[in-house]
Amino acid sequence: MGIAGQPSGSTDVAEVFSTYLYDGNGSTKTITNGIDLAGEGGMVWLKCRGATGDHSIFDTESGAVGGYRLRPNSTAALQNFDGGNVFTTSATGFALNNTAGNDFNDGGNGGYVSWTFRKKEKFFDIVTYSGNSTSGRTLSHSLGSVPAMMIIKQTNGTNAWFVYHKDFIKDSAAAPNSALFLNLADAGDSNAGYFNNTAPTDSVFTLGNSSGDWGTNGSGENYVAYLFADNSSEDA
Repeated sequence: MGIAGQPSGSTDVAEVFSTYLYDGNGSTKTITNGIDLAGEGGMVWLKCRGATGDHSIFDTESGAVGGYRLRPNSTAALQNFDGGNVFTTSATGFALNNTAGNDFNDGGNGGYVSWTFRKKEKFFDIVTYSGNSTSGRTLSHSLGSVPAMMIIKQTNGTNAWFVYHKDFIKDSAAAPNSALFLNLADAGDSNAGYFNNTAPTDSVFTLGNSSGDWGTNGSGENYVAYLFADNSSEDA
């Protein structure tokens, strides 16, 4: 489906991205935003607008769906809601189930905002991987264009949230190694261990050998990478 003025076969942004406001109810909340998460996959970012509380990320690839979530303001690993199926996807959006007091569906908190990103070539992709501490390791992606931004988080531990952006340069000699951190107020950092001094391409991104709390490729650790396309490119 397209819109007036778009080339034939192009995609309406409403099919792949949504900002949706809702009020929590502490029970089952169905969000109908017209995005097919069940069939196509994607990621949802939630935040309470009227009170303090964690951000929440659910996605269809890393295990952050069903009874688990990630919190981008925290270094915490995937949070397990003890088997509770608190997040489910559908062909028209998603639902939050029995989540009173859990930051994303409680009542009386001034409402919530959700940002939904559907997996789509030249828009958004999700890659999961296990680290191996090998410099120069490449990982394939399906973005179909060069990522402008990548957000990487260890899902089974307390590493920082790494943010690569094509326009962020910490120092003139380390553009592909520069990183910001979602969970910190720091000015960013540069280290060849993050991205091996190698910019991503339209088919792969490259990792260094960094591990531990500041790692993107620690041996035996599990990670999720959220890849965002460059909307200034001709084929966006």
